[in-house]
Parts: sequence; C-alpha cells; structure tokens
Amino acid sequence: RALRNSNIKPEFTTEYEIGVELGLLKDRIVFEAAAYHQKTTDQTVSISLPISTGSASQYINAGTMIGKGIELDLKLTPLFELGDFSCNLNANASFSKSEVKELYGDVSELNIYSAVYAMLGKAYPYIKATDFKRDDKGRVIVNSKTGLPSAGSLIPVGTTEPKIKIGL
Repeated sequence: RALRNSNIKPEFTTEYEIGVELGLLKDRIVFEAAAYHQKTTDQTVSISLPISTGSASQYINAGTMIGKGIELDLKLTPLFELGDFSCNLNANASFSKSEVKELYGDVSELNIYSAVYAMLGKAYPYIKATDFKRDDKGRVIVNSKTGLPSAGSLIPVGTTEPKIKIGL
C-alpha cells in the first residue's frame, strides 16, 4: 500500500511538434519528417520506502524532464510489381534524447525501482549495476573462499532507451 502524500501536484507535459509530408509521383514516394520538444514537470513517480514506515511506497513529484527528437518515414508504393504481386517498402528512423533537469529536493539521483534511477543530467530511465571490487591496477578481486569475484559498489551503466530506432 502506498503512503499518502498531501503535497503531490499534477504532472504536466508540454510538447511542441513540427512536421512535413512530401508526396511524389502520385504518392508512390512519400517522405515524412517531424521534430518535437517535450517538457514534463512535476513528474509523478512511486518510490520505495523502508518497511519501518509501514508502507511499501509513496508517490512524489520527482522533478522535470526534457525530451526531444526527430522522426523520419519513407514509403515506396509499390516498390516493384510482378503481375498480381507487388512489394511496398516502409522505412522509419527516430532519433531521441531525454534528460533529467530537476529532481525532488536537493538530490542528484533518485532510485525509482530496483536498478532504475532518475539522475540529474542523464537520460531517463538510467540503470545502475553492481561492479566488482578491483585492486589498484583495475584487476577484479576474487574471494579466496568462494573463488567468485567480490561485489563492489553500484555504478551507472547506461539507459534502457535507445537513442536511435530504425524499422523496415
């Protein structure tokens, strides 16, 4: 059960988008392009709480995030025809970037769920994973009793969202 938060504000997203569509040869070739800029403020997320609070989670206004990108589409209809058979081609690509601009309180990172973090100046969602303990030369330290690498601290490893998506 989530702990109530009387200070929660509504989440707002403002987006601006501009696009163009060009059709050639009676729309046998169609090219579309769009660019967008999105700003989300007072983003509402559920954070985990210690069991001692009596609740598993609480909703908070986590901060502000900016997203921007470009989307491209190309359609060729028909690409070729062989009697009753025809082949169309649709290709698309999107290039996107998101960045956490503000976070709750004075924190520089916020653990949203398990290994998922919101980190100032980074894309959202950002993943942290446990690294191995290493010596001064960067070699992994192995536990002499178990023969397994010794666990170290959490380190940022990257985002789950690709910057480029391509489809065909």
